[in-house]
Amino acid sequence: MVARIVSPLALIAMTASAALIAARLYLGWQMSLVLLAAAGGAVVLTGLLRALGSPATALLGSLAGLGAGLAGVTAALRPRSTVDGPLAAVLLDALANSGARLMTSTLPIEPAPDTVALPIALTWLAGAAGVLLLTRWPLAALLPSIGLLGAAVVFVGPNAGPAYPLAGLFAVAAAGHLAATRDGRAAAPVAPLPGQARRVEAARRLGAGLAAVAVLGVLAVTLGPAAAAVHRTQPYDPRVLFVPPQKHPEALNPLGMLSGWATDTEQPLLEVRSPRPVRISWAALSRFDGITWLPDDEFRAAGSVLTKVEPMPRRSVAVKQRITVRDLPGGWLPAAEVPREVGGVRASFDAGSRMLAAPDGLRDGLTYTVASEVPVRDPDYLVGAGLPVGPEHERLDELPEPLPDELRKLAEKAAGEGTPYQKALRLEKFLRTKYAFYPGAPSGHGYANLGFFLTSSKADGGGQGTSEQFAAAFAVLGRVVGLPTRVVVGFHAGERVGDDRRLVRSGDAFAWAEVFLLGEGWVPFDPTPGKEGAQPPPEENTPEAEAESKQKDQQLQRPDTSPPPGEKDRQTAPRCPATERGSLAWLVTAGGAGGVLLLAGVVAGLRHRRSRSRLTRGSPAERVVGAWAEVREALRLAGQRAPGSMTAEELAVAHSGGPLPDLRRLAAQANAVGFGFGSVGGSEASVAVTTARDYVKALRRTRRLARRVLWQLDPRPLFWPR
Repeated sequence: MVARIVSPLALIAMTASAALIAARLYLGWQMSLVLLAAAGGAVVLTGLLRALGSPATALLGSLAGLGAGLAGVTAALRPRSTVDGPLAAVLLDALANSGARLMTSTLPIEPAPDTVALPIALTWLAGAAGVLLLTRWPLAALLPSIGLLGAAVVFVGPNAGPAYPLAGLFAVAAAGHLAATRDGRAAAPVAPLPGQARRVEAARRLGAGLAAVAVLGVLAVTLGPAAAAVHRTQPYDPRVLFVPPQKHPEALNPLGMLSGWATDTEQPLLEVRSPRPVRISWAALSRFDGITWLPDDEFRAAGSVLTKVEPMPRRSVAVKQRITVRDLPGGWLPAAEVPREVGGVRASFDAGSRMLAAPDGLRDGLTYTVASEVPVRDPDYLVGAGLPVGPEHERLDELPEPLPDELRKLAEKAAGEGTPYQKALRLEKFLRTKYAFYPGAPSGHGYANLGFFLTSSKADGGGQGTSEQFAAAFAVLGRVVGLPTRVVVGFHAGERVGDDRRLVRSGDAFAWAEVFLLGEGWVPFDPTPGKEGAQPPPEENTPEAEAESKQKDQQLQRPDTSPPPGEKDRQTAPRCPATERGSLAWLVTAGGAGGVLLLAGVVAGLRHRRSRSRLTRGSPAERVVGAWAEVREALRLAGQRAPGSMTAEELAVAHSGGPLPDLRRLAAQANAVGFGFGSVGGSEASVAVTTARDYVKALRRTRRLARRVLWQLDPRPLFWPR
């Protein structure tokens, strides 16, 4: 009777908790309510139909209920459908295309007929399948919910934090179902007939296998996210296989806007709330056609947690910014390097360039939050870093022909010899010391513009420019000497206007160059000299920036063949995205310890319930058989498993005496009952139960302390033949 109540409730809890994990990617709370209703409706309706008829009738009726539910939800969400036509056409389109549209929708997902049909159907089918399996194979009833839970975890991927409470609810419900379906009765007499023994043994092995699969499934989907958090790895995001690249319009070139902003410096562009001043990246440009640098354009729809970039910084500082857009054009989202999470706006992300974009464009007053990892780079390691290889990096050092000869000679002379980092430092120093910043310089960064800027005298108008010319010159000269370079447009931290608030104006906009170094990723270099008499930008007016500047000067004096530091220098402080807070390790540890204690409690409870059922329930004959089973189980736990050829009398003689009670009378009673030679009364059964309990206690006392402590927590007897 208990199983008939507890098991359906456990199935509802397991199915609902698995579905609610996936519901976290939807906008609003309505989807959670719908999936909760689907889980409960499937179990209740299928259970009632199964009680009234055959499994086939229950299955057909449950499918009819699923169809009615989908039709109702489709009718409610029909205004959001992209398909015009009758309700049946909308429903058929949702069923046929739900999977593809679900994986290509931007996050958070807006509930619509074609984005909710698949989760509702899977939730309903998992609940219905669990009910249909419950009456014949109780352990197998766990498998549909476990499959749904695994699918939900994979679907969410890195786009939401771990769902420990829901996973814990699933584990508790599964344990309750297992406890309710263990009846503790003997499956066969002590010595069954040969044919019957084979069938019983096959059934037991099948049950043990299903239980093992269920337990492993629960452990995998509940402890997997915790293990990933401990090792600071992110789950795989299956959405990257389905979302096509979003080409960014090239009508607006951010690099060409710098000359206008250099003369009109008071135009408000951003308001930034952040605990520390950091440089803000806006757009990356890695394609050069000889006339202009073009922005990177392969942005993909992103969730709140962004795709992990490679390589990740060895050391970093966590920075969270709340940014409000003012008069900023384009579709790129400003953020500190390297963005890890974004909220408050639909976003796209290019993992290669590490840049963000807004598919809906920017508007005045748009406010969003970004959590980033700002790298803390060690020049002592950078000096020995090599260059990347592979097709994805080949385009980063390509230059269109014909390359002006004067640029080639100038690059080779300015960069000199040495490691890639040393060449980049020399180019940076060459441009900062040989040329001057001039806000009135005209825009332009093609071969002709750079040739005039680099080779003409100041009297003729050359040798001076804005950060547009300096960054573009560094990128081109770097590629001449084999460095993979790009140009980045962004902003200084801005003027402080309040507690943790800064105003970024057009005068804070500038461009810098970056070089991709092996094991480090994109490393920034700022070849633009400062304005004469001006204070350094906020993010560069810090002790850390001054120390890094001194280290850069020291690297130029190091031998060219200096090796990279040892592995100990590669050890870093934890990377700190918003999902990796200081207490995460303690949270995971506490969760893991709680899970272990929960499993131990479940095992002990199941063992106690099984023994109690054997020794106190049923007829006197069943209690005698249960007492003998307890003795055999205790011997096996103690490592004294009897061979199959040993009779009950032989086992009793071999394992009695000394501190252990005599088992011969109990063995005779078990044989008499098992082979039908006689019957036993209630008093004889009570004596058999007392003998078994005393024997188990005495045998346990003969074991070592650790074995005695863990005796009742050993889960193996739950899967042994009874």
